[in-house]
Amino acid sequence: MNEELLNDLSKHHKEWIKIVRGFGETFYTEDIVQEMYIKLIQQENAEKFYKSGKIYKGYIWIILRNMFVDYQKTKLRLVKVSITEAIQLKDVSETEEKTSAKNRIEELITETIKSWHWYDQMLFNLYRDSGLSYRQISAVTGISFKSIYSTITNCKKSLRFEVKEHYEDYINQDYELIK
Repeated sequence: MNEELLNDLSKHHKEWIKIVRGFGETFYTEDIVQEMYIKLIQQENAEKFYKSGKIYKGYIWIILRNMFVDYQKTKLRLVKVSITEAIQLKDVSETEEKTSAKNRIEELITETIKSWHWYDQMLFNLYRDSGLSYRQISAVTGISFKSIYSTITNCKKSLRFEVKEHYEDYINQDYELIK
């Protein structure tokens, strides 16, 4: 009976589509009609709408109307986000992750610098914060160029050793690995 029912229902497919469009739906008309087919085939008591090869179109209209109303209710409950909004949301979360990772790397650098001898800290901070060259620092402080060069070079090596892996994770955008 299901096959015969489905064949008789499908003969009026364009009419079912027209009915759903009459409700105001244009995009999901086919889906609603397909759902109607499934619902009617699963019903145990087909005599309500189908008897001796005759389809009661009023009953089908009611089923389609109920399915359309259910779809509208479901649509109202769903929050739809356009693709551009989704991309912007993704960008915001990535920016937050990136900022957090950058802050963590800066904390690691600060912790590493604080673990050094006071002389190394003072000289490296002067070099980093002032923007002066080794020769200019030598002229201002009276410390020999060779000592400044050696100290800052060792400080940079120490920083590379301590922070290198985290910095590579930052460059590769593996922010979750930076701890």
